[in-house]
Amino acid sequence: MQALDPMWKVERLADPTHLGKAQFRKSNSAKFSESMFPGRTRLMRAHSQKIFSQDLKAWSSLISKDLMKLHNGNMDIITKRLPAVLDATVSCYSSDCSKCKQHSVVCSGGDSNNW
Repeated sequence: MQALDPMWKVERLADPTHLGKAQFRKSNSAKFSESMFPGRTRLMRAHSQKIFSQDLKAWSSLISKDLMKLHNGNMDIITKRLPAVLDATVSCYSSDCSKCKQHSVVCSGGDSNNW
């Protein structure tokens, strides 16, 4: 397109739907250790990995939406806050919600109101 008109600026805009699908595909096709997912057979472990990939996609989408809503789309604030949010998310996924009250946007760290 730039060859047709040098004034045109071509950029890739990835919408949330395509980003989510790409994230699911990458996670679902990633090579994990044999002991990462439960199951006696490879098919059972593949099913567990698919469920994990769907959950990861849903969680990431919710985090993105909540951060955008909370900070009115201000990418400077979101970018600064994201490392702590991701750290809390990984801990939360490992059943440690100690960082959730302060840093998570999807889990408040309580017994009944957690992810």
